[in-house]
Formats: sequence, C-alpha cells, structure tokens
Amino acid sequence: MTTGLLVLLGAALVLVVAALVAVVARSRASARETRHREALERLERRLDLSLGDVRAPSLPPFGAAPAGPEGAAPLVADRLPGRAALLDAVGAEIERARAGSTRLTIVLVRVAESSLVDSLVEAVREVTGRRAYAVGPTAAAFTLPGQGRANGLGAVARVGSRTTSVGHAAEWRPEETPAELVARLLAESRPDG
Repeated sequence: MTTGLLVLLGAALVLVVAALVAVVARSRASARETRHREALERLERRLDLSLGDVRAPSLPPFGAAPAGPEGAAPLVADRLPGRAALLDAVGAEIERARAGSTRLTIVLVRVAESSLVDSLVEAVREVTGRRAYAVGPTAAAFTLPGQGRANGLGAVARVGSRTTSVGHAAEWRPEETPAELVARLLAESRPDG
C-alpha cells in the first residue's frame, strides 16, 4: 500500500510540475506577444508621424525650354540642375562608395556650340541612363557609381559617337572630398589645361 501511495504522490507531483510549466510558458508567450504588439504600435505611430510630414513635390513641368532672344538655343544651365546639385550627388555617391568599398567616377562632356546641348544631354541619358548636371553653358557632368576611370572614358567615347563632344573622367580617391573631386574634374577638363 505504501508503494501505491508513493506512486500516486509521484504522479500528482508530476502533474503539478507540468501544470506549473504550462502556466509559465503561457505567461511568457503572453508577455512576448504584448511586447510585440507594443513595438508594432510604436512603429505605427512613427509611420503616421513620418507620413504626415510627406508632401508631394512641387516641381515645374519638364518640357522643351523656350528659345532665347534671336533664336539662340537656351543654355544647358537653364534646364538642368547645376554644380551645386552635382556636388550633392557626388557627396551621396561617395558615401555609398565608402560604405560599399566600391569605385566612383564622374565624367564631364562638352560641346562646342550651345545649339548642340540638347543632343548632348540626350546622348548622356541614352548611353549611361544617369542624370546630367549643368557645369557650364555647353557642358554636362554625370556620375558612374561602381565604375573606374576607364569606364568613364568609355562613356565619353559613346556619348561622343552620338554627338560632337569631348570629355574627361575623374575617379574618386578615398581621401578626396566631393568638392575636391569635382574641382579636379573641372580643372582637368579646362580647354587651356
């Protein structure tokens, strides 16, 4: 009889321990679910705040620029973002290049006549798929992330095959700032230099 009583006590003890384990597991799962729900609610509030700050851009419509006085073609600088925008773009590309340990090249192409600027910009877009930036009345520059100077010179040649243009490429050096890289490109591309 004592053995039977001990077996019954052992079985009761096992049942009590199993019940305690189940209660603790449920309480942990409930606490974890509560933490997840609170995290999702915080994320929802942050998204609502962020989306409340988003506004539609107010950009002027892009179209053909009107001809200037006496039928002269408008300058590239009148239709494209300029050197400041190029500097911002180069800064962003340098940050990406540093983070990814990749190369970066910027390229400048120039035409002799302002009447050829439209074909220059179109050739840059077709050949590279990159955005062009005005760096002079008849010159445009663009970035080539992940590519070296040889690729930049190849892009110059491909743009030159579509329009009468000349160009230069400068590859980013890890110690260079965006301003130094842009200044080096502009200095190398001067007609007298």
